[in-house]
Amino acid sequence: MSKRMSPIDVASKDYNASKSYAIYLYVEGIGIAIESAKRAKEKYNLDEHEYLIVFEKLLDKVLGPLKYVLQEFEYLPEDVKNLFRTAEERELEEKLSKLVSERIAKMIEEAERLGGSK
Repeated sequence: MSKRMSPIDVASKDYNASKSYAIYLYVEGIGIAIESAKRAKEKYNLDEHEYLIVFEKLLDKVLGPLKYVLQEFEYLPEDVKNLFRTAEERELEEKLSKLVSERIAKMIEEAERLGGSK
């Protein structure tokens, strides 16, 4: 293995949401493989054995390694991540964001006050 592999952080705040994302992608991928294999069976008059081989090969293509799917989640925009977060996780994220915004506003206000007194 030439590249260093980073472990999946199961303690991260987004781990459960990234699992939901992976499940969603895998279910969609399975649906794509099934539909594609069915169409190929009809179009090319495949027998059951050929159909299963095509289906298996398609599954290999549409279902990437879980590790990469989970790590991909961290690069998604926040609005997309929110689709896979629980209501509690979204609520906590909103509260944290509000607290940080309030704290930054207080820091700016304090800096302006101190800057104006000189």
